[in-house]
Amino acid sequence: MLGAITTTGLIVTLFGQDNQIGLVVSAVCSALLTALIAYTKDFDLGTVSEQHKRTSDELWLVREKYLSLLTDMQTGATDGAAAQTRRDALLDELNKVYAPARVTTSKAYAKAQEALKLKEDLTFSEDEIDLLLPVGLRKNKTISASATS
Repeated sequence: MLGAITTTGLIVTLFGQDNQIGLVVSAVCSALLTALIAYTKDFDLGTVSEQHKRTSDELWLVREKYLSLLTDMQTGATDGAAAQTRRDALLDELNKVYAPARVTTSKAYAKAQEALKLKEDLTFSEDEIDLLLPVGLRKNKTISASATS
């Protein structure tokens, strides 16, 4: 849009219209466009988006492995020592997922913190959390998916 405004103003000025306002607006838009391009030239938004998606997918898999571990512990399929070994392996796996992940800014972190703490975005009631777990791990074993819908 800034490019279009700049071009239009310059074309109007070029073809003989004595329009100082158009020239000033074009110059300001051109300066803003140049600053914007200089600021974003180091960002490849497609790559950033792909990195976030990859990290999200890997975190989902680790979460599912933790859930399987909890289920195995609850059902007795895994004893204490084996559970500790799997837990430690999952912690190592989680560390490998986070290592290449992009670091957020303090401003973005503060916004997310506010949304989670004050606005309670993405928070769940105990009943909602129970629904995410297998029946054997739920606090309230009588709750069903239809109860909270």
